[in-house]
Amino acid sequence: MNYLTIKEAVQYTGKSESTLRKLARENKGSKSKGVRFERLKTGHEKILFSSDFLNSYFNSSNNSQTTTLEATTLSILHEQLKAKDLQISDLNERLKEAHILVNNLENKLSIALPPPPEPRKRRFLFWSK
Repeated sequence: MNYLTIKEAVQYTGKSESTLRKLARENKGSKSKGVRFERLKTGHEKILFSSDFLNSYFNSSNNSQTTTLEATTLSILHEQLKAKDLQISDLNERLKEAHILVNNLENKLSIALPPPPEPRKRRFLFWSK
């Protein structure tokens, strides 16, 4: 039987390391031959998964149902994303129009108004004593 370390199992299954550690904890007390724990000299445990166990666990019929649910959810999310993209593009067009109008108004106002007067120089009364 071919046993894989956690890092190899992550690459093999495409699942996250935390998911595989949770699976190992759930099967720690069981007599299944799919998960093995080896004690290292440092006191840590090395978790090993059999490839047969991983295949049977992640390719079960429950997962086929979840994949169909995930596929329908993804299709719904893609539709919503397309709708939001259209809304964003419409809002960007409105924003461009608003900027053009504001720039035109600023140009008209700058031509019509006289330049602001120069500020008066104020002397500090504190130093004049």
